[in-house]
Amino acid sequence: HMPQVGDDDVRDAIRAALPLAASGGLTGIHNLEDSRSSRAFEALESAGELTLRVHHGVSRSELRDAREKGLRTGAGGEWLRVGPVKLFSDGALGSRTAHLLEPYEGRQADGYRGVPTLEPEELEADMRLAADAELDVAVHAIGDAAVRAVLDAYEKTRATYPPMAERMLRIEHAQLVHPDDVPRFARLGVVASMQPIHATADWRAADAHWGRRARHAYAWRDLLAAGATLAFGTDAPVEQLAPLASLYAATARVDPTGEPKGGWYPEQRLTLEEAVRAYTIGSAAAERTSTRGSLCPGKEADFVVLAPDPFSRPPEALRETRVELTVVGGRIVFEAMP
Repeated sequence: HMPQVGDDDVRDAIRAALPLAASGGLTGIHNLEDSRSSRAFEALESAGELTLRVHHGVSRSELRDAREKGLRTGAGGEWLRVGPVKLFSDGALGSRTAHLLEPYEGRQADGYRGVPTLEPEELEADMRLAADAELDVAVHAIGDAAVRAVLDAYEKTRATYPPMAERMLRIEHAQLVHPDDVPRFARLGVVASMQPIHATADWRAADAHWGRRARHAYAWRDLLAAGATLAFGTDAPVEQLAPLASLYAATARVDPTGEPKGGWYPEQRLTLEEAVRAYTIGSAAAERTSTRGSLCPGKEADFVVLAPDPFSRPPEALRETRVELTVVGGRIVFEAMP
């Protein structure tokens, strides 16, 4: 018998996680979960307990009523705002349900290519509904066929349904992108919302299931070179709530044991400056925020102090870098013990 998880339980769990987020150096999150977690964040905001800013997604089940409920992207206040509607176009790498253009390794005989979870017509219909509600759209797409299907649906809907031209699309994960589709991100203004830690956690699975195609996996350098906006995150709770670990993954492309030696497809590595930019300015762009993401006059005082300075040391030094101070809206929410 599984006990039911109530709103109070969710609120308590989030309250307990806030100090972990602050100690990890997080000043804001994009939380693409359901209305239950949204209610919990609303309760914490009302009580003045939030220590980070929350851009909260809308689930597909809420899409039809979103317009009536006023769930439009950007609605809300200083600490909690409505984010995009979250859709799923395929499964995952580990379960071999990510949707591919060509069969999985070892499955050429039966042609198994993974599982598309939304038909093109459904994606287009959902995008039109989102546009009507003034919601941006975030679509989970891991395989190259799923990524292409989402880009196709967005391009078609934008061309045939004028309100869609005002909406932003972000593709969540974009773990395998066919080279032909890489330039389309910049051309269509699609944000690549990616989590570097997946590359170093899953490189063996990617090699096993995708074979030679894996050289196009987690293609941060290719996407950036083609002009795409990268927005980095942790994908917690799937992975740990640790931005510094993600920055190390982005710059080194090795796992915590140092494997594979020399980095996994190291030509896709980023510089530390590029990776930090994706985590800060890129993530702010993904939520259409011009007052956060960088430190300059007139912007919110959301910042983190790291020590020792990772910019003055080699990439592997990131593993020793610690968060000394986290400040949100000018308020200290975490300070390391001296």
